[in-house]
Amino acid sequence: MGDKPKLFVGVEDEMFFKERKGSRKLADFDALVERMVKIGSLKKESSSNRAEWNLWGGIVYQDGYTVEHATPLIEIGKGCAKNLVDAVLMQRANAIRVSRGYFLEGWSSHYNITLQTILTGKESISETIDNEAIFGRKGELELAKVLIQTLGPVYVALFLNKKSSGFMYRVRDERFELCGDYLPNTKQLEAATAFFIASIRGMESLIEKIAKNGGETLQEIVNEVGDTPSQLPDYSEKIMREMPIKVKNVMLRSIRRGNGYGVSRNANDYEKEIVRRGTNAELKTNHGQKKVLDIFKIYLDFFKKELNEIATEDELKLLHDYAEKKQTLTIDKGGWPKHYKGINASYIREETKKSCKAFMNQYKPMGVAELFIECAKDEGITIKDETAELLLEPQFIDWEQISFNLSFKDKLTNECFDSKKNTVYVKRDKMADFLSLIKNEKNPKKFYESVKKICKDSFWE
Repeated sequence: MGDKPKLFVGVEDEMFFKERKGSRKLADFDALVERMVKIGSLKKESSSNRAEWNLWGGIVYQDGYTVEHATPLIEIGKGCAKNLVDAVLMQRANAIRVSRGYFLEGWSSHYNITLQTILTGKESISETIDNEAIFGRKGELELAKVLIQTLGPVYVALFLNKKSSGFMYRVRDERFELCGDYLPNTKQLEAATAFFIASIRGMESLIEKIAKNGGETLQEIVNEVGDTPSQLPDYSEKIMREMPIKVKNVMLRSIRRGNGYGVSRNANDYEKEIVRRGTNAELKTNHGQKKVLDIFKIYLDFFKKELNEIATEDELKLLHDYAEKKQTLTIDKGGWPKHYKGINASYIREETKKSCKAFMNQYKPMGVAELFIECAKDEGITIKDETAELLLEPQFIDWEQISFNLSFKDKLTNECFDSKKNTVYVKRDKMADFLSLIKNEKNPKKFYESVKKICKDSFWE
């Protein structure tokens, strides 16, 4: 079977840079990029001028009317939620530093997690909700539908505020994304993301268990279909039967661009009810009327194993304090959360006891973020000696891979390779190996041969 691939989590923050409070006029993105270059959080502008690799391993880009900061990929493991929150604070400190003279306002945050079991379901399908097509891979689409009917109320309570514009579940290639509100409270953010990570890992364990008990391979169970090819796979029903509690009469809605679901926005929408009444909201479940925190307690127990593997003692305590109402969630507080609008340096000082600049200077990226930082350098990556020379010029980063132009010349044999015709793609599961190669291999010929092995699935014949 071999080692399981490394799994990652990341957060995207969407923010408005307004010319002043109450204004609809937004800052020019190019001007913000120039400021980032000036303070040293960006080395240079990218060729697209719309997606910039920063020097802590994440990306800054323009997304419609908002400016979006994305954290580096944070490897999943014990305590990873704290590492994730540190990366979130880093990108928010950067936003604050470049926002001087503007009114900085939060909008939404997207919580991304790479998938393991679901990766085996490769076939893409579509279905129609509210007369709009939803597109995605079977595994991710079915997982989204299960989560909306089971864990959905818990996610809403953890990730939304009283002024919320809504919640949605998006399916991506090899990852899953929860889209909620911008959440300034980093203690809640840390505990909530620990629960999110543990619950998704738990769902995947459940799928593995179902497959094992049924004598099926994971490939078979994820790719199951109904009586006709157009019908969706039915393994979600098998998962639902294993879940300890589910909300009744939940209707789905399509979301913009057709790549996921939300809860139908009708009068009986549980999302609206929770936003209106907070954790006092009562929902109709297969076990009668239940308050949101009752459902939360059930799932804290159901995913106990995964939570113990992912969450720290402090995070576990805080989750249970939220469930017992010993601590107050943002959804139970009136109005806009503190530091949601007019975000300034006092936010970072309250969270870290440091200035924005001091916090950014002491932040140390970890794991594959170090590779992303190498990619953000002006000069690319050059390795040479008296016999050969190799140049790596980073082109593009996303969740799945990094692409490079690679040029190699053997000075003794005149062997040359120029990847302008063939781009080198480093897949996500090879990024750690590639980073180790950059750190440790100083011989250009050996480096070149290693690249061919690491990237053999991308273009090498």
